[in-house]
Amino acid sequence: MIDRLPTGHGPQPVTPRRNAMELAIEVVTAFVGNNAINPRALPQLIRAVHETIDGLSPRVSQPPKPGLGETLTCRECGARLKVLRRHLLIKHGLLPEAYRARHGLADDYPMTAPAHSAERSRRSTRAQPSGWGVRPAARRKQH
Repeated sequence: MIDRLPTGHGPQPVTPRRNAMELAIEVVTAFVGNNAINPRALPQLIRAVHETIDGLSPRVSQPPKPGLGETLTCRECGARLKVLRRHLLIKHGLLPEAYRARHGLADDYPMTAPAHSAERSRRSTRAQPSGWGVRPAARRKQH
């Protein structure tokens, strides 16, 4: 009836590497094993099951790159924050290095949202000429 059956015994675990066609073949194989079906209807059944499974699976998109948004998302709890460093220490007891290692992130993965860093930098640049943000001893040396 079917030329090739999926290899392995029993249902295979659903993993990101399994595609909709593999799942459709597994479902149709189980169905055909327990029900009588006209061999001519088999391609249409496979197609219908595949389309249904493919429609159910969420489309995997690239995660947003850090540096493009107003916030960073904590990979521990999903919180969206401007500054991740303090949150990690208080809520999860993690230092940035441990967090990066746990999630396989690069050593230069930001702990502050880029938009927040840019805003702080802009404010600092604007305030320093008037003496704001400069230590008192340094302010006296300027005069």
